[in-house]
Amino acid sequence: MKKVLLSLVLSGAAWAGAGAAPVKAIVVLGSGVNSSQQTVDLRGYSNGQVWYGPSDVSRFGFHPRDITRITFDTREDIDEKLVEELRVKRSYNEIIAHLEEGLAPFKEYDFLPSNLSSYQYMLAELYYKVGQYEKSLVYSRMLANPDRDPAWPARCDEKIERGAYAYQGLALMELKRTEEAEALFALRGWTKDMSDDALAEDLYITAKFLTMKEDYAAAIELAAKVVVFSSDDPQWLRPAEVLCAQLYANLGLFDSSEEVIREILLMYPNTDEADEADRLMAEMDALRDAWNIMMEEKESKN
Repeated sequence: MKKVLLSLVLSGAAWAGAGAAPVKAIVVLGSGVNSSQQTVDLRGYSNGQVWYGPSDVSRFGFHPRDITRITFDTREDIDEKLVEELRVKRSYNEIIAHLEEGLAPFKEYDFLPSNLSSYQYMLAELYYKVGQYEKSLVYSRMLANPDRDPAWPARCDEKIERGAYAYQGLALMELKRTEEAEALFALRGWTKDMSDDALAEDLYITAKFLTMKEDYAAAIELAAKVVVFSSDDPQWLRPAEVLCAQLYANLGLFDSSEEVIREILLMYPNTDEADEADRLMAEMDALRDAWNIMMEEKESKN
């Protein structure tokens, strides 16, 4: 009887997910000298196993924690040239739709470390850009989860993980989920005392957090560090420059704010940052008036 049961498990007859469409993939197990690589047809995830095999009646299982990396062939599902063309046009919703459709065949495996992580990170970024913060949070947490079992391999490389944590923090702030944001900042060590050589995303996200807390002087110090020390990192440099312009205005330094805005418009035409700078410049007169009224009220109280 035991032999019969063992045969059923190995053959996949006892597997609950029979009929899943196969997905060809290169699976790397283990690491270093103990690593191995197999090209297999994946046939679903069920009962704690990633199933693979030549047919629906002949399946075997990998435990997810043993999988170091999976490489899927996405060429028929995601057109990278199209994605780049749409990014130049800033057609972010079209990119999102294309990526969501392209990733759909691999949805069952999206919790595993794979070459899909770069697309998932792009979705975290793009959903943030278009103001869909909950969806940005879903993808950023998919890539960087502080509650991940340390026995399992990391979902992505360190750079993507750092960026994913940054978008988690940004999304939480936009959603006004302050307690969760503060917990994440404590976990990541994002504080106003960060050194000049801190990573650009860490400086920027902390500057945004301090801005939310209305600590504008400390915020602009960190944002300025991104501008000065991270000129080769446009992903965080450009928004940091916009943040500097906003913070100068918040501090009543309107001439400095306008100077930064003019630099942004000159250096980054036809970009999201240029659009934000334009909007801020359009509000400048109203901001000056509000500042002058506030100063007059303070003087009258003294």
